[in-house]
Amino acid sequence: MPRGEFGLIGLGKIGSQIAERMNSRGYEIIGYDSNASLYEMFRGRANFVVAQGVSDMEDLEQPRLVMLSVPAGAVDGIIKELTGCLSADDTIADLGNSNWKESIRRYDSLQKKDINFLDVGITGGLEIECEGAGMMVGGDKEVFERYKDVLGDIAARDGLVYVGAPGMGHFVKMLHNAVEYVWLQGLAEGAGLMEDMSDLQEQSDCMPLPIADILRVWEKGVNPRLIRYAAEVYEDLKNGKIDAKNISGKVGGGETGKWAKEYADEVIFDAPALDTALREREESDEDSPTGKLINLLRNRFGGHPCQKKDE
Repeated sequence: MPRGEFGLIGLGKIGSQIAERMNSRGYEIIGYDSNASLYEMFRGRANFVVAQGVSDMEDLEQPRLVMLSVPAGAVDGIIKELTGCLSADDTIADLGNSNWKESIRRYDSLQKKDINFLDVGITGGLEIECEGAGMMVGGDKEVFERYKDVLGDIAARDGLVYVGAPGMGHFVKMLHNAVEYVWLQGLAEGAGLMEDMSDLQEQSDCMPLPIADILRVWEKGVNPRLIRYAAEVYEDLKNGKIDAKNISGKVGGGETGKWAKEYADEVIFDAPALDTALREREESDEDSPTGKLINLLRNRFGGHPCQKKDE
């Protein structure tokens, strides 16, 4: 007997991790992605039904749970399709990086159709399948309680928290990402200062620093996962697995950080570290050393492109 069932729309970087984790735990999943190549790996799997379209979510047992793991710009279109095949008391859970204000709007709109909506901030990147996710859930408490066990099986140990009213799941994830921007900027600058020791070396017999080994030691005291990824990057640079010349220093992304800045401005909250991190992203160029490291780190934890230079 399946442990439970749900629909999953979006089988990209995060969606596929969720599908693998939950399929291995005995859940029956109806999965769909507009890119057919992304669900081929699941075709023929026990307890995994490859949907031909969004409307196939109607085949789920009521009350239905459909999770979305899609880009923010695709959410409204998918919800519009879903509302044509869902019924009263069914639930849509948005696990993407949506704007929290849009999540409140979607909650209000779906309430008029008697369809539940949970906004779920999710973190964990490419380690969700094995390690589990961190999940921050906003929406009606009784709906969260109904699906707490399902969400808990996606989450890591102690990795699930109900954060309150509609929109708050994505609000907290927005702030999580804002902190991440500051972390990336600070780490890239600290590592860069260790690399650029030309002045010290001119003044003394100071040897080049063993950066990867230093970062392994730092891992014992500060953000372990990010430090671990940085150590892996420097080991790969040292061993020639990565050629920094082929990595762009122009850093992409930043939408959630900009939303966080907009909110900080709205409530007149001074956020200089975030201001700096966003400005450095915007002003980064192809040859920026800190930008190169940030891109390599974003690739490690989230599968983001390393943005190789066009030769």
